[in-house]
Amino acid sequence: MNYLLINDQLDVLKSELKTSRKEHLTRLIEQCRLYENEVLSKVHPHTSITYMGMAAANLSLAYLLTEQEHYLAEAKRWIFTAVDYDVWGYGFLVDVDLSASWMLYGLGLSYDWLKDYLSEDERNKFLNKLILQGNKIFNYGQENLGHCWSTNYWQNHNWINYSGLLTTAYAIRAEHQGAQVWIDEIKDNFEKVFEYLPEDGSNYEGTGYWRYAINFFLSAADYIRQDGGPDYFQAGFLKNSFDYRIYQSAPNWEENINFADVHDRRSSHSISAYYKIAAEYSNGQAQWLGELVRSKFLFREASESKIFPGILPEAFLELIWYKPEVAPQSPENLP
Repeated sequence: MNYLLINDQLDVLKSELKTSRKEHLTRLIEQCRLYENEVLSKVHPHTSITYMGMAAANLSLAYLLTEQEHYLAEAKRWIFTAVDYDVWGYGFLVDVDLSASWMLYGLGLSYDWLKDYLSEDERNKFLNKLILQGNKIFNYGQENLGHCWSTNYWQNHNWINYSGLLTTAYAIRAEHQGAQVWIDEIKDNFEKVFEYLPEDGSNYEGTGYWRYAINFFLSAADYIRQDGGPDYFQAGFLKNSFDYRIYQSAPNWEENINFADVHDRRSSHSISAYYKIAAEYSNGQAQWLGELVRSKFLFREASESKIFPGILPEAFLELIWYKPEVAPQSPENLP
């Protein structure tokens, strides 16, 4: 079975849960436990709901890996609470910006991973909501070309919104003909993005926005490559992106340099991104930094960071993207 982001590696992941991925499974399970006692509002909260899609993805992966029914039940509680909301987002650009795209990302993955375990009514309800919300954000981008994020190729809203929609598009392509229209447009968008972004991997918005967007970049590059498109992991921006990030580190490694549009000095780490970069490029320094953050900095980063939903909900990506064969290598000898 081929799953989004997991691709054909589900059996490999399962076989390593008691060995090389044991600590990552523990991290995933601990994250899922945080969701179990969460009281979910039946009406849209007056705040960001980006965390809801990530919660669904964590619970969905936990079920896929363990086949324990309580994870499926809890995933459905989060999924269908979100599905029942009339809109995704609050205040500004409701349904057509970041809150909606984070939901399309997390719930798109959940649909892809769980659709075979849902009843027909559940599956149809879930699918119809994804189509509805996908059309809302896609149509907004098309109707406002040149005047919104859909043509702001250097900006995190473009990357995140289109990556979230792309996730859902691939999740439902077999069941919704219009998804291919989304995919074609988004592929064209990322062709421009990777042409325009700097070869040195830098981000003018700073490391806070680098970490806010990088997992979406990495996911989109994975989907497009799996679909037979260009391999954007070979583009200069992604190849050199870790060099940019590591040289923005303060000497204690835990904090980032306060440069560009950075909210604070503890919002720039992403273990999952470091793991994916390590896996793609056999980059031992990225593996080293990922392990350092996971073992020493994780909870302080989570509690003091000003960027939400933050580092903790990325547990599912950490487990998927970790490649144990890459040996950590200290950056002490870097120039």
